Amino acid sequence: MKFRFYIIFLLAQVFFQLDGQNNFFRQYGFADGLSNSFLYAINQDKEGYLWIGTAEGLYRFDGFEFQHFTDRDSLAENFITAIYKDFSGGLWLGHMSGGITHVSDDGFRILTGTSTYNSPVTSITEADTGTIWFSTQNEGLLVSYPNHDLIQVSTQLDNELIFTIRHITGNLFLVGTQENLYVMEYLKDSGTLSVKVRIKEYPLSKVVDILIEKDGGYFILSQDEGIFMLTFKPETLVYDLEKISSNSNGQLDNIQGALITNVNEFWVYMMGNRIIKYSRKNESGKFLISGGKYE
Repeated sequence: MKFRFYIIFLLAQVFFQLDGQNNFFRQYGFADGLSNSFLYAINQDKEGYLWIGTAEGLYRFDGFEFQHFTDRDSLAENFITAIYKDFSGGLWLGHMSGGITHVSDDGFRILTGTSTYNSPVTSITEADTGTIWFSTQNEGLLVSYPNHDLIQVSTQLDNELIFTIRHITGNLFLVGTQENLYVMEYLKDSGTLSVKVRIKEYPLSKVVDILIEKDGGYFILSQDEGIFMLTFKPETLVYDLEKISSNSNGQLDNIQGALITNVNEFWVYMMGNRIIKYSRKNESGKFLISGGKYE
């Protein structure tokens, strides 16, 4: 996932202005201390700081200045592909060559370097057991336990690249690949993730991101087939997939990701210079494009 720096900071302003009414836009770059023009991940910690992952290290932004960290500061590696905030407020970094770094009040802790799993970390999620799950593009899944033991979990997806994982409940996860969306179950005895349901109505398109909606649904962002809402009942495995925004005119080509800013609003960013804001309409409860496109 790669995008120009000024797209991210259009979105960064959303973090600080959660009312969604007055969106302030400012472009940041080299002169401000952000020396890398391509960003791969962004998240906000419990103190409100923004953490930005690039190919040349990690940046922390306090609203005024950027602080730069690299492997010299005990990162597993410089190229950061994913940033996740866990339930306790700690941050987890996934790296291009399979490294994993934990960020806490005590500093950086390397869980694994580049020599063990030489595959990009594509997504991170946390289960209700306190375990942290990492999807890798070519090496399946990794799980970190509270004591920081790291194990590898095999899947039945031998011929598919995994790009997104989100915990549902218990041992159930949503897993997105380059062309499919699955509900999968972790079988602890065998140490494998098994397919429970393939969402057959999902089109053949890369699953770019999965966001949890306030009512228990999931926004499914496809690379070039639009945006979907998935509702799922774990007790019966019954689901419904609804397309909430089509890509008939190409405006959602090359989606890179999205951010939910409040219960009634989320922003989608594309490769290039585009972001789109969606707002919930009170009368219907559906999300529609609001305020047009920002380029």
